[in-house]
Amino acid sequence: MVSYEFFRYKLPFSMEEYEERIQKVRASMKKRDIEVLMLNSPENIYYLTGHQTPGFYMFQTLILPIDGEPIVITREAEEPWVKARSWVTKSAYYSDQKDPLKVVQKTLKEEGMSNRKIGFEKKSWFLTVTRFEQLTTLLKNAKLRDGSNIVENIRVIKSEAELKYMRDAAKIVDRSMDAGMAAIEEGVSENVVASEAYKAMILNGSVYPGAHPYICSGKRTGIMHASYENRKIERGDQVFLEIPACVNRYHAAMMRTATVGEPSEKLRKMSEASIKGLEKAIEVIKPGVKSGEIDYAVRTEVTKLGFGQAFRHRTAYSIGIAFPPTWGEEIAHIREGDPTVLRPGMVFHVILSLRILELGGVGFSETAAVTEDGVEVLGRFPRQLFLK
Repeated sequence: MVSYEFFRYKLPFSMEEYEERIQKVRASMKKRDIEVLMLNSPENIYYLTGHQTPGFYMFQTLILPIDGEPIVITREAEEPWVKARSWVTKSAYYSDQKDPLKVVQKTLKEEGMSNRKIGFEKKSWFLTVTRFEQLTTLLKNAKLRDGSNIVENIRVIKSEAELKYMRDAAKIVDRSMDAGMAAIEEGVSENVVASEAYKAMILNGSVYPGAHPYICSGKRTGIMHASYENRKIERGDQVFLEIPACVNRYHAAMMRTATVGEPSEKLRKMSEASIKGLEKAIEVIKPGVKSGEIDYAVRTEVTKLGFGQAFRHRTAYSIGIAFPPTWGEEIAHIREGDPTVLRPGMVFHVILSLRILELGGVGFSETAAVTEDGVEVLGRFPRQLFLK
């Protein structure tokens, strides 16, 4: 047997924390009458086992029985990661020439699980319709259930150990934002600004984030998710930066805006409205408040300042564990009419970007954790419109 001890990674959390997570998931499985839970989302697999690989785009699944040992099934080339980066001792693999779902069928049969009540992550991006339909055929003796959101509903509340990684990520964001801001000047390309932010992000300890930084200038700042395309920054431009960082797959992110030369009066007022909207969110975020109530308070503030029509997105989304293509969790949201009640341990990326196509856009944001009595803003970078 091959030994992987020589490159085994230290687990990011204690076994006690992993065991507590597994117990919570199994309690939820019991309530939903699920005997076996099959997880395909890389975030959920990582959360419960520590297993991670950039090869998550290939089929992988964690089979978690209501009792007994969990099993990871992954591509043969990726299986060493299961042994090196997780506490799981049982695994199976498929070669590139084989059908992974046949391996799932064989494993479940060998473990006596093929005729049990099996829950699937129907909402996972990584369980396609085709694969789910194939599984329903291969597991014709099983009773299939929807196991979506079982893990996410637990993941949304961060432990103190998770928050530490996010605070570390926020410190890296501060340094990356500082480096990006320092690179902005007339005649410099967006790519130079992005490269300086990236360099600082990596040198200060970030691993690859769930999405790249969004850095753009001029009128393209009015388009969400526009990013660096080698455009030269001109006098009179605003420059938009949205920068993430990732520590042990836990993220923090931040938006800031600068102008090269004096901004127009309208752009200055739009920046003030963005900052005041962000500060209103920070003021009203606390445990026990409904998501929709926070969104209403923020939207009312921005509208009062004359830029309600430029605020065309949710106020915040939960952030934490992520793999590409996004650094957001897509678990909880602060948005219009949302009934979610905030609880201590939730962490949000609170985003106040205002965009007018003919003028461009501005954005200011913070990563903020809900505490027992309010909110903790994780970043420390100054919250202002920077003049370059």
